[in-house]
Amino acid sequence: MTGKKIGIIGFGRIGQLVCKRLAGFDVEVKFYDPFIKESPFSYARPSSDLSSVFSWADIVTVHVPLMEKTRNLITSKELSCMRPESYLVNASRGGILKEDDLAKLLEEKKIAGAALDVFETEPLPQDSKWRRNPSVVLTPHLGASTKEAQQRVSQLAVEVMETYFSKGNHLFEVLPKA
Repeated sequence: MTGKKIGIIGFGRIGQLVCKRLAGFDVEVKFYDPFIKESPFSYARPSSDLSSVFSWADIVTVHVPLMEKTRNLITSKELSCMRPESYLVNASRGGILKEDDLAKLLEEKKIAGAALDVFETEPLPQDSKWRRNPSVVLTPHLGASTKEAQQRVSQLAVEVMETYFSKGNHLFEVLPKA
């Protein structure tokens, strides 16, 4: 990873945690998030253009919630900006990435590979194209499956509700920074 250019799509709590963990690898980070314009990390800078992150990065990692505005956020338009030696990591939600577009670009060798732990159809069917693709690494989406993670999510939910009802703050103003 040393010296790589990492693109982070979605720079909320999870995107910033990923960025923080990259600090020891001497990487450059460019992120895209329409709600976050500044980075608390000296090695990470914002981009106002989604496609420019894809064209710049050696590795693009995706960490956005699934909602109407983010459904099919990443299509052939963004993916075709990537270089043939670039990789995509989707660890956000199925439906953010247009899977057929990724499959086509991988087949044409326009992208080196992908790592996926979320899919449009879950659980992933046994006959899925992803299970047969040698350029794709599949992992289970287990980020919140530990006892500690479940406790932290519960604590965070209580803190968000308490702050909302006592101060009327919006959800994103309440979430802790990474």
